[in-house]
Amino acid sequence: MKETLKVFDILSQEIRFEVVKQLNFSRKSFSELLACFEGIRSNKFSFHIKKLVESNLIQKKESYYELTEFGITTLKFIEAYEMDQINYIQLSGAGSVVGSEVRIPSGLLSEPISLPKRPDELPPSIRSFNFFVGKNTPMMEENIFLPLPEPIEQSISPREWIKQFIKPLDALLEEDYSRKWLEDRLLKLAYGTRGLQDFCLMDASLSVPPLKSLIQPMQEVLKTRGKAGLFATTGMGKSRLLLYIASWWVRLFQTPVLFIENPKDMGEVEWDSLFSILSSNMSKERETPRWLVIIEDVHLVPFEILEKIQKMVTDAGTQSWSVLIAFTQSVIQSSPQSAPGKQEFLALVEKLQLEIQPFEVALQFDLNSIWDDWRPYFSEWVKWVGLDVLVTIIPWTNRPSEPYKTFESPWAMVVSLGFLKVALANLQKSVIDNTFPLVLYSLISLLYSLRGEKNILQLKLILFLENSFKQELSELYPEGDWKNKVKSTVAHWTNPFVRLLPPIKYESSSSSLKKLEIISFYHQEWATEVCKIILDPRSSDIYSFLKRKFETLVPSVYTIWESINQVNIDKSIDFFHWLCLNTRFELNNEGKLVLIHLKLEPDDVKNLGENFELKIGSKNLDNIQLLNWTFIKNVVANYKQYGQDSF
Repeated sequence: MKETLKVFDILSQEIRFEVVKQLNFSRKSFSELLACFEGIRSNKFSFHIKKLVESNLIQKKESYYELTEFGITTLKFIEAYEMDQINYIQLSGAGSVVGSEVRIPSGLLSEPISLPKRPDELPPSIRSFNFFVGKNTPMMEENIFLPLPEPIEQSISPREWIKQFIKPLDALLEEDYSRKWLEDRLLKLAYGTRGLQDFCLMDASLSVPPLKSLIQPMQEVLKTRGKAGLFATTGMGKSRLLLYIASWWVRLFQTPVLFIENPKDMGEVEWDSLFSILSSNMSKERETPRWLVIIEDVHLVPFEILEKIQKMVTDAGTQSWSVLIAFTQSVIQSSPQSAPGKQEFLALVEKLQLEIQPFEVALQFDLNSIWDDWRPYFSEWVKWVGLDVLVTIIPWTNRPSEPYKTFESPWAMVVSLGFLKVALANLQKSVIDNTFPLVLYSLISLLYSLRGEKNILQLKLILFLENSFKQELSELYPEGDWKNKVKSTVAHWTNPFVRLLPPIKYESSSSSLKKLEIISFYHQEWATEVCKIILDPRSSDIYSFLKRKFETLVPSVYTIWESINQVNIDKSIDFFHWLCLNTRFELNNEGKLVLIHLKLEPDDVKNLGENFELKIGSKNLDNIQLLNWTFIKNVVANYKQYGQDSF
């Protein structure tokens, strides 16, 4: 039977936290803890020693500190607590009760894990995962430690599985502080946030685990070969699976997991630094690799970066390090490579795919093919999130009425909870005589798509607006405060009660002490959905307004779309849909759109007509527009010379 212990003002003074931290509380046995603590010298405690002495946990001897009787009792309490042998804690102090009994839910904790220390010399672009993220209270981080859910056995029915899955999570709903934490983390998942930058390892305990038939071969390959990869279309759950693997690896091996979210942005020095650190940490005495490196968004990298990733994969193995990489299949074919170099790029992608996906398990690594089997379990998870956890925040608009078989991806099913759609509908309803907020949100989603799923510096967004919409904004805000209006609107959209945008991120600047603000977006799928809703060519004045504006911003690109649509009337496509599918841009330092990728079908080139160059040549183009026009002419010329359909 579990005990009820009386603890004198320990938690209220965060003493337990200090003891755990000072003792590096990751040791397995209580005897090791005592042996460690009994001879601790004063310099080991540094700043916190005063608090420990005042709390009567330690006492000073001639040249060292030792545990008091109360300190020994405290450590026994900690051990019992970590072993989940305590159901209730009563906080007391100065002889009187200062807090009522606080229930510590049974089954909430699993064995503590010591996260490997991040090497100091690692570049900032190479991240390591926090185990826990949240608004800490004195009890929070110490009391919430969830086991990693087992992979889904398909022999278990979805309804039986969800009962098992939520069993360790039910306890979180019973306390206000833990329920709030759970709501915050599930909201992040419910908004379909892409990538892993804002997630912690504990989030893997809240997500739908992968099917055993998928994850078990991948785990085995990572352990025995040291390399694996995921190829899937957008929205199929790659990031969540990577997070599951990272959490599994840390729990199993307690060795570092490094994460590279934007490999395309890493420079030569950063890659060399990573290789140097990995090489220096190789061990020939271990049967498993010491470190795991996860590289996401490999589909977006240029050829020279792909070569570095290829080398990292080739050198990976049981005596060096492990590598797990992720591609978005739908983007690989449209990668912005020059026509002469594209086949070389695709050949390297194919070589890399064959190396990280052994033939015997290649089909098992395919997230697209397993969705039909995974979907029923995902549906049960969505119902639990929508009806049991988050229903008081924003009511689930669809309820369970929409058949789960209609959802074609995990992202689509999660977003069916309705949080984003409700937020967007509320934005549309709030617009009366000023459509600028809808225009701004449309532009943020468009720029996210057109720039290859890249978040945007707030400074760059304002430069773009100043370059492209200055007259309209000056008329709308005659006092000249439109820039502040943009900033306040973006800040409002990151409010948890609005959540049209994820929280603002910050980036260090080499030219300023003030960090730069980065506007994030949820997912490419949501950007596409926003364009469908706000930029509907059949009914949207905003569509007409922005189409005219883009005609002046990128006239040569607009003329291509216009020429193609005039010939293919039966297969016409609206401008922004075509733009997002077939082009990629960068924003230069003046906030102007610079074309870096254009995809044309064979019939498109044939249908441009003899007057195509005359149409564009007659326009008054600025320097950047002339640069874009030169790029387009090269696309057509390369197609004719190399038979390529993109540039």
